[in-house]
Amino acid sequence: EKLDTEKASGFGLDLGILLKPKINSLTAAFAVENAVSGKVKFISDDFRLPLKFKTGLSYTIQFAQKHHTLLSVDWNSPKDGAAYVAAGIENVLYNLIALRAGYNSFGDISQGFSLGFGLKFSAHNGREIELDYSLGNTYDLGSIHKMGILYRFGGAVKSGPRAPKIEPQPVPKTQAAHGAINAI
Repeated sequence: EKLDTEKASGFGLDLGILLKPKINSLTAAFAVENAVSGKVKFISDDFRLPLKFKTGLSYTIQFAQKHHTLLSVDWNSPKDGAAYVAAGIENVLYNLIALRAGYNSFGDISQGFSLGFGLKFSAHNGREIELDYSLGNTYDLGSIHKMGILYRFGGAVKSGPRAPKIEPQPVPKTQAAHGAINAI
C-alpha cells in the first residue's frame, strides 16, 4: 500500500473448502480471507489485514448442451464490520460467452449492482484462455472496472453439470490407519 510518500507491504493467506454434495448441480463453499496475515506498518502505526468469513451456494441450471445459467448467493462476515449478502447470475451461451449481473448489500443500496461478461477461447494446444470484464461500484471509490485474463495449464477443464464424475479410489489399509489426510 502507498499513502502519500509512505509505503507499506504485508501478506495474507486465504483458506477455503469447496463441497459438491450429492444434489446435482449444487456447490457449497466456505472461506476465510486473511486467515493468516502479517502486519502492515505505516510510519509508527501497524495493523493486520482484515479477517473475513464467507460462505456461499451456487446452483447450475442446464438448458441445452452449450447453454446454462449459474445462480449464486453468499454471506460475508468481516470481523471489523457488518455482515452483508451478495448474489449473482451468470448466463453462458455456446460455452463461449458469459453474461453476468450481481448485487451486494454492502454500503448504500444503490451502489451494490454490477454487470460483466466473459469470453472463453480454446488455444491451439487444447488449453483455455478466458477474458473477463466487470463494471461495478465501490462504497467509497465510485465506479470501478475490473479486467482479468485466465490461462489454464494442463488442458481444458469441463464445466457445468455434464462434467465427468470422479469416483473416489479405495485407500489401501496401510494408508487408512494414518488418517483421512493421507487418503486425499
